[in-house]
Amino acid sequence: MWPVLSATFNKYLPDVRTMERCGRVVKFAIRCVGRQSAHLLEPIVKQILSLYNQYQHSCFLYLGSVLVTEFANEPGCIEGLDNMMQAFITPTFTLLQENNGLKNHPDTVEDFFRLCS
Repeated sequence: MWPVLSATFNKYLPDVRTMERCGRVVKFAIRCVGRQSAHLLEPIVKQILSLYNQYQHSCFLYLGSVLVTEFANEPGCIEGLDNMMQAFITPTFTLLQENNGLKNHPDTVEDFFRLCS
């Protein structure tokens, strides 16, 4: 299933609605499969970071927070999750520091806060 979702992310990147729905599918898949999906963590993180650098869709922050929730207790995943968090910081802060950034991007504020917590 991941190859199809990955291709969908790439093909429809400018479309925020499609990105949100695709992110929800990944979220539900990760939550359903649980720890057995740990082998997908690295490719998912790499892709959402790459996509987030192109388009700052807040759904990527939300998906990152789901990955943290599911895998933070796995010793082999902690470093990758920490690197993901650090990679999200710069583009997010750049977006929020724009004129009225906090006001214009409430979903980003919410999803970034969720990721940080």
